[in-house]
Amino acid sequence: MLNGVSGRFLSGELTAIMGPSGAGKTTLLNVLTGFSTNGMSGCVRALGRMGCGGSLLRKQSCYIMQDDRLWPHLTTFEALELAAKLRLPRGTTPKKRRLVVENILDTLGLTASSSVRSGSLSGGQRKRLSVALELVSNPSVIFLDEPTTGLDSSSAVQCIALLRQLARGGRTVIMTLHQPSAFQYEMLDHVYVLGQGGQCVYNGAPEMTVPFLASIGLPCPLYHSPADFLIEVASGDLGDHTKKMVEAVKGSGACMEKWRRAKKEDDNGTIIKHNPAELSDISGWQIISPVAADPTKTTIEEKEVWEDSRPISEFAKFRILLGRALWQIHCEWVRKMTYCSILRNFFL
Repeated sequence: MLNGVSGRFLSGELTAIMGPSGAGKTTLLNVLTGFSTNGMSGCVRALGRMGCGGSLLRKQSCYIMQDDRLWPHLTTFEALELAAKLRLPRGTTPKKRRLVVENILDTLGLTASSSVRSGSLSGGQRKRLSVALELVSNPSVIFLDEPTTGLDSSSAVQCIALLRQLARGGRTVIMTLHQPSAFQYEMLDHVYVLGQGGQCVYNGAPEMTVPFLASIGLPCPLYHSPADFLIEVASGDLGDHTKKMVEAVKGSGACMEKWRRAKKEDDNGTIIKHNPAELSDISGWQIISPVAADPTKTTIEEKEVWEDSRPISEFAKFRILLGRALWQIHCEWVRKMTYCSILRNFFL
């Protein structure tokens, strides 16, 4: 259960909600997304407006669950093209739709596996495909529930690096993390830690973790990862320091969150100044990252004007989903027939 949590997540930042098991990480994520608000009180300010229902934030955001729910018989390109048909405006031409799909594939490094079926993708590729399906609607805010769960250390680092690139494009990326490594912890821009009782015990930058703990009389040992030591303190393994940490976090609000960086540099060394009002200006296509962009290819122009910005009709959605269901049934029938044929040839 959450208890008096407050804070702000800025555009252009990759934020991780951390804490021991049962601290309320997923609960906080569900409240922010409006997925579950029963028994909760308070307001969420998003896109420069205040609202307790979260309807505005739900329209401008996406929520990627921990479990990847993909259609195993669809290829990566087919899954993205299907999502584009359902989410892009009805005035989008097939050429523009294909351009959007290819743009996302290039950005997320899925071009090489565009013809591979989703059921044959690796864990890291499946996670990137889940993110790609949500990027079709170009959300301003991205929520993820433990995106690195089930991935090896290399795939987890690639996943966090991808989310950091998406944040550098002007989005607000918020995810829950259980136990990141020291290297993964350094890749984050902002950390929001929940302790015992669902209270915020740290709200700041990863590189300010050690100075924060030292300021309250908890020096981090040299042989310890700051992330691991912070979680140990938050879980009460080293004694009950929750009250002391909560008071230190709340006391920093008078000086503009002194444990949080006022500015940071992107991968190219350009200083990024954060402004909460930036989200209200994000309405165009901004999915090209500095690393993945190819200047020889045509890209989607920012704030492109579509011929017809209305969503597709309900009948068109029904037709697309019916076609997907029939294709799934056909693929499953073919797979079973092939499997039976192999068994028959093996035993007879």
